[in-house]
Amino acid sequence: MEDDNKKPASTAYSKPEKTAFRQPWAVALVCLVFIAFFLITGRMNMQALDKALVGYMEKNCLIIVNALQQTTAELFHSLGTAQSGANDPVAGSLEESPSLEEEFISSLIDLIREMESRMEADGLRQEDLESFLSAEGLTVVAFLDDQGRLILSNRTVPAPIQLVAEPVILGTEIFRTNIFSTNPEQTQWRFIALSRNSGKGTVILMLDEDGFDFRRMKFCLETALREMFSTQDKAYAYLVVSDRRGRIMGRIGKEIKGGDKDVMVLEQSGLNARKIFSGGRHLLEISMPLLIENQQAGVVRLGLESEGIFRILSKNRQNILISMGVMILITMLSIWLLNRNQARYIKEMQVMEQKVNQAERLSALGRLAAGVAHEIRNPLNAISMGVQRIHKDAPHKLTQVIREEIGRLNRIISDFVGIAKTRNLELRPFSLRPILEQIIILAGEEAEVKGIKLQTRWPENDLISLVDRDKIKQAFINIISNAMESGRGPCTVKVSLEMKGKEWASVKIADTGTGLDPGEIRHIFDLDYTTKDKGLGLGLPLAHEIIKGLGGKILVSSQPGAGSVFEIVLPLCGK
Repeated sequence: MEDDNKKPASTAYSKPEKTAFRQPWAVALVCLVFIAFFLITGRMNMQALDKALVGYMEKNCLIIVNALQQTTAELFHSLGTAQSGANDPVAGSLEESPSLEEEFISSLIDLIREMESRMEADGLRQEDLESFLSAEGLTVVAFLDDQGRLILSNRTVPAPIQLVAEPVILGTEIFRTNIFSTNPEQTQWRFIALSRNSGKGTVILMLDEDGFDFRRMKFCLETALREMFSTQDKAYAYLVVSDRRGRIMGRIGKEIKGGDKDVMVLEQSGLNARKIFSGGRHLLEISMPLLIENQQAGVVRLGLESEGIFRILSKNRQNILISMGVMILITMLSIWLLNRNQARYIKEMQVMEQKVNQAERLSALGRLAAGVAHEIRNPLNAISMGVQRIHKDAPHKLTQVIREEIGRLNRIISDFVGIAKTRNLELRPFSLRPILEQIIILAGEEAEVKGIKLQTRWPENDLISLVDRDKIKQAFINIISNAMESGRGPCTVKVSLEMKGKEWASVKIADTGTGLDPGEIRHIFDLDYTTKDKGLGLGLPLAHEIIKGLGGKILVSSQPGAGSVFEIVLPLCGK
């Protein structure tokens, strides 16, 4: 009969166990697909936004470079076609020259004065002089004393140049030049002869055709950059122009070097760019050729401030990451909630299955108890009466044993009948203290015989609960009897009544017996389970069913060797 009852319960439970996680993982899969799609589209949008912003900055760069090319070309053309006030190389007055020529020659004079200052400060070595001339595109620089003797030079000054510069060397003139001479015989070497600052000695600066073209281009670029920076918004960090040999021809701002670089190729031919991060600054450096009169004169490197672009991209990236994090969190939370709900559902099904099985067993026991009580009690009563009469007529030890066994059979039958009738409760308000006091009086004699010490503690106020008086009395008797039988010798049983919170009454029955381990505590209310050598294990299950039927609960705490505490919690009347 028990096998027939277990099979349906096992079959009903196997289905949710197999499909418990199908729905959460399906939700997770859908969310993962959606997250992947969101990431792909987000990355594409970021790339498109990055490309659009870089394209916008690229157009600004083209505008700046085109303006630079146009201004430089105009200056270069004007400087190339300008004529000095006197083509004679002995002309010594800059005041007769046009302003553009004057500025060009002044730039060369500034270089001469710079070399003089360095020479007077810490001495200008031969290698330092050659390095300076190479960087500045100068061909020859010679320092002469007041007697015309050579002090320092990177190369020998040709005799024709010395002859033309002789008035300056002799001190009769301060300055001579043929920089802008149109005489073909004099353009092979363009020079400036200038008296030194101290008035003692001469400096001769010479340019060949390549040097002259480089200096003209450098001068025009620097002039154009000054004009542009004075008229345009400084939306860029730096602008550097170099020739094919890497010599700097013009520079505005401080060039950023080092840092992380991300090279990219722009749409326009000949343009490339790199993203630079250095010193907490985000820059976009765009490089493109500089064309003057349809000839590549050098390379322009323009560093644009890209902090705004970086902020936009970072904000966009942050929004994508936050959205992704929220979606992942929602996914995990959904999976957790689904798992939790299904686990709770499965647990409830298990509890329900256990309750159904227990109810079926109780029902079977009830039917069995009713039949056994009816069929066995009458013969037992007759046997008991006969044994009493025999014992009265001829007392014997064996008849006493028979009477005790008949009494034990009656108690077993009463327990079975009690389990069957736990659901038929007649609830009335009763004070719990008088019920417990009666039980203590009844148990006192047995406790005295066994050497058990009974202790009680009652509250000052009366605690009234809605109970079935006979059933609750039976439950208390079973638990107190169990406490008295928990030890293998004399022990102490404490019974107390107190108010728990505002709505509950608490009856605690504590013993100093052998105690229970956690495994035993889980099964003490199961039918047919007992830790005693004798008995059917029906007392505690019967008490548990009665207390549960009254709307209360039994809490058990125990440690092996330290005794146990059974706490019966019952709702107060009217609460």
